[in-house]
Amino acid sequence: MDLNHCLAPHPTPPREDCLRVTWLEPRGDDRCRVIAWTCDCRRLYFELCASGGLTFVRRTVRETEWIVTAETHRGPLLETEKIWTALLHGLAR
Repeated sequence: MDLNHCLAPHPTPPREDCLRVTWLEPRGDDRCRVIAWTCDCRRLYFELCASGGLTFVRRTVRETEWIVTAETHRGPLLETEKIWTALLHGLAR
């Protein structure tokens, strides 16, 4: 796969000592705004989302026959951006 043509960033593979993020079942809110995202050319991708004045990270794992989504807890943007940055740099997963 030629990753040079992707427009969004790809998360760095997680380090062995990375922080383990607590992933929760999606709340099922109908409306959220996606602020940033990683490239969806891989089976695992992330979205930084905002809803109701709070932010969270959505994780999507895509397989051939199913898609699984999970979300972090919701909180202020500065808190969620720390998780987002850690995910992008392989410091969390």
